[in-house]
Amino acid sequence: MLEATVLDTDDFLRWIAGGPAADRHRHSAASLRKSLAERFCAIVYTSEEGVTADKGVALVVDEARYRDFFAFVSTYVTEYTPFTAYYRVLSTGHLDLLDADPDFGFVDERQFRRLIGFTGVAIAEAAIYMQGRGYDEGKGLNVSTVMASYSAAVLQGLFAGPAVDIAEIGRRWAGFRSIMGGERLSLPPERLDRFWEVVRAAFYSSDPGARGEDRELIVRNLRRAFDTGRVDDELLFEFLERVPELNLKLSRLRGPREERARAIREAVGVLSDSQRIEGDLRDAVVGLLLSILGDGSFKFLSLALSTASVLPMAPMWFAAWSGVQRSTDMMTFNNCLGRRLVRDLYVNKDPFGVPVDDISLDELQIAAPHLEALPRAFPNSLSVEIYPNVSSRQSLQKPANSATQTLPDLTGEVLELRRLLAQSSAVLAKIEDVTVQRTSARTPSGSTRSGGGRKPRF
Repeated sequence: MLEATVLDTDDFLRWIAGGPAADRHRHSAASLRKSLAERFCAIVYTSEEGVTADKGVALVVDEARYRDFFAFVSTYVTEYTPFTAYYRVLSTGHLDLLDADPDFGFVDERQFRRLIGFTGVAIAEAAIYMQGRGYDEGKGLNVSTVMASYSAAVLQGLFAGPAVDIAEIGRRWAGFRSIMGGERLSLPPERLDRFWEVVRAAFYSSDPGARGEDRELIVRNLRRAFDTGRVDDELLFEFLERVPELNLKLSRLRGPREERARAIREAVGVLSDSQRIEGDLRDAVVGLLLSILGDGSFKFLSLALSTASVLPMAPMWFAAWSGVQRSTDMMTFNNCLGRRLVRDLYVNKDPFGVPVDDISLDELQIAAPHLEALPRAFPNSLSVEIYPNVSSRQSLQKPANSATQTLPDLTGEVLELRRLLAQSSAVLAKIEDVTVQRTSARTPSGSTRSGGGRKPRF
């Protein structure tokens, strides 16, 4: 159950100006959705103490009225621009995240220790992109490039709780990149989705369902690696048995490093040429074998990257299998890049807390503010909340080799047109709201309300 106050536009304007809100009531997610289908928004309160106008609350808006809401605040609430830099706004589509999981945004110590092992996956993804741009090994890898990755966004979602929609995070991340003029990625989004769904199933011990024997094999053995902190013989034997084409004896993988390297090189060659083995399994097995070459050391990331042209997800799986091993050096790799990412990625974010990003994706798409004019925490990038408790930071500069460089830059004109359309929508919404109130006042069961058309007190 959620504590909430449902508001119309005048109630909202009074509250945002510092006035009192109406009484709170207990709502289920379903009843609150029903109320919001006909009202402007709702204030949902945290159960913690210390609630203020901007702390301990989240504003919830009906999905069908989301565009009208942001059009309204961009027109009438000009002292808070952009609005979502100061107030957290969720659609009714995300209401279940607050209702179903009272600990959404927080993770216990055991889960935290498991999840930090996957930080290296975001590093591997960023390294794939840097390699595609022509950077040499390790060049261009820094906090900014890794934090801009799909995996960094999904990791924040997994850290928030098991109810997150990984596919939606991916779609919204891709939408943000598109707005910012990001170049085409070498990793297909659908492959990234499938990879993280498998990891989520293993991490939260959820049933992978009807995803097939290969997925179940990967999920089961990821859980085993979580528990043991190593890639043991039983785990390796299961994969070797599943892929008999390798004709690889376990003893060769437990011998001297030179022998292991020869055996793994042969196995990678067989898997790269195999058409029978499903792609996700091939990549997972190659990543697994490369991870045991150096006992989880990220010094072998460059070797994993060399397989990406044929097995695009193999470097990601290398990072996953390496990260769950206790002997991994992921945290200290590349001047402690992993440790710094853990600090930035795994922050307990209260969904009722004050926003930490420059703007939310929804307001960015709907209100269309001028990007260069937005107050930003970083001068050359924009930090956006793309999903509840999930941030992404993308560069404001388009890549030099972008094909769009040869086209006329109409971004400013398009954004101005969208802004004017948003303002027009807000005016129409206000007129409609006043009309509804006046109509209601004429009915026997209605009551006349004063101030329906007065201006906000700002």
